[in-house]
Amino acid sequence: MNPTDPLAYKDAVFFSGHKFVGGPGSPGVLVVKKSLMSNEVPTMPGGGTVLFVTEKAHSYLSNTIEREEGGTPDILGSIRLGLAFQLKQQIGPERIMGLERQHVEHVRKSLGRNKNIILLGRQSSDVDQLPIFSMMVRFGDRFLHHNFVCALLNDTFGIQARGGCQCAGPFGSRLLGLSREHIVDLGHAVVAKHEILKPGVTRMSFPYFAEEEEVDYVLQAVHFVANHGWKFLPQYDFNCRTGVWRHISRAEVAFPDKKFLSAMQMDEAEAVRSSTVVEPIHDMAAHRRQNLEQAAKLADRSIQEAAASKFHPGERVADSYEGLRWFAYPSEAIDAFEELDGKPALSDEISGPCQPQRYFDPAINHVWDGVPTLATMKRHWMKMAARMFIARYCLPGQSSPLLMDMTPVTDSEDESSSESEDSPQQHHKHA
Repeated sequence: MNPTDPLAYKDAVFFSGHKFVGGPGSPGVLVVKKSLMSNEVPTMPGGGTVLFVTEKAHSYLSNTIEREEGGTPDILGSIRLGLAFQLKQQIGPERIMGLERQHVEHVRKSLGRNKNIILLGRQSSDVDQLPIFSMMVRFGDRFLHHNFVCALLNDTFGIQARGGCQCAGPFGSRLLGLSREHIVDLGHAVVAKHEILKPGVTRMSFPYFAEEEEVDYVLQAVHFVANHGWKFLPQYDFNCRTGVWRHISRAEVAFPDKKFLSAMQMDEAEAVRSSTVVEPIHDMAAHRRQNLEQAAKLADRSIQEAAASKFHPGERVADSYEGLRWFAYPSEAIDAFEELDGKPALSDEISGPCQPQRYFDPAINHVWDGVPTLATMKRHWMKMAARMFIARYCLPGQSSPLLMDMTPVTDSEDESSSESEDSPQQHHKHA
């Protein structure tokens, strides 16, 4: 917070404890300069912030930390976070960063060789990054749905990846190369309960403590899904409303398949614990090798059996939204197998709104230029309402200086008008 460059100082720093190794279940942390903690009254008064209170008066604690943290603190979570920090310091930031850079280089080199995998963002040796990768898997002129990719990695290899658009929606739209029109149309489709169309990616991380053998196993699994995952498409159904993909063996279980704690009885806990037996894995290397071998056999058998039987196509996107479809249907995998005797070649043109190659075009950063933000529009309509009120209820024969042009404004116009409203000359003129 106090670097050698005085212009780079920070007033406050905050971070989430659950992001650290061993940190899940720990609280967030806010570090603030003492000089800023000058309020005599806490921001959120509550239990634990009061020194003494009567029916007529009260006084707050002088300790700023205690005064600003009302209620019972997360004691166990704080202890957990302290241990997570201790672990981090014992290993050392330099060693952690070195191991992470090794993972980044290894994963980039491996996945970058597969033409069916698109690593999103700038994948260059001169760009430093954390070992967290977002990717899309090509299939013909479309993609394999990210939720299907995540389900297949889990069901076949026991690897948990995250599918979706994560938190930074606008940045995700730029990564995927979505145009303004497509963003608007996709937003309408998602609101209309067609969440299957919501674009997303498959994201996975390679933490510094992951062993080389484990990283290689994950990479082999990702390569397999990218090259042969389409053969499993007929084995999965998707739900248009939720965007969830699941194996057809669970077809009799209604969507969504959720388990709630309220359904569990406390007296059943012992029975559940005693009836659950997990066979330990004695040879992890052999287990991983067996998973890969079995997946290869299942892939060919799956597509062959689907092509030989009467395949039910399952759900489809509504015709009105077909132009927004960017992922492959299970039936298209069978068509490719029957007509082309294998996976279709990757086309030069990609169908649908997802065009990740556009991310490297500077124009992608300006798709919303000239469009006012929602906050700007709200301010504009509030001003319109005020002007209409004055125009209607001012005395007959009087004109109001607030009756102005009511045409919509852009962000730049709104900012310039705010500056003029704040200038002394403008106030003097109205006065």
